[in-house]
Amino acid sequence: MPNITTHEDLKKEAKVFEDIGYEAIARGEVAVCIMSGGQGTRLGFDHPKGMFDLKLQCGLTLFGFFANRLARLNELACKRHNKQGTLIKWYLMTSEMNHEEIVSYFEENKYFGYDKDSIVFFPQGGIPALSYEGKIIVESEGQLSLAPGGNGAIYG
Repeated sequence: MPNITTHEDLKKEAKVFEDIGYEAIARGEVAVCIMSGGQGTRLGFDHPKGMFDLKLQCGLTLFGFFANRLARLNELACKRHNKQGTLIKWYLMTSEMNHEEIVSYFEENKYFGYDKDSIVFFPQGGIPALSYEGKIIVESEGQLSLAPGGNGAIYG
């Protein structure tokens, strides 16, 4: 890595990395994963956080914001490299608790203009729920109570 000493050097180096990024997008080597298994309860919102209204004049939710940003990146990469279509695959990790609500929300909003075939919804796995005493909670006879695995479930 070169020794960067001036603002102009920083701008040149940023441009190099920007070009590398757009080339990778144009080659279909870039994907985005949003972990959306949780609810917005800490926001005072009884739905998945991605459905939360950002209170912008345009009325975007987090999901709409992400869709717009990804669409713009696709557009820029296509323009720079004479490609067409959606280049960035979008993965959304949901939970058993909100999977259907999120998928329905995207359907109702026509996938926010994003190519629906480039979006993959998948629920995170569950792990056995434990009581405060550290004992496994049984939901019903022969059925363990499961809790969302959390963001680490992306690796499982």
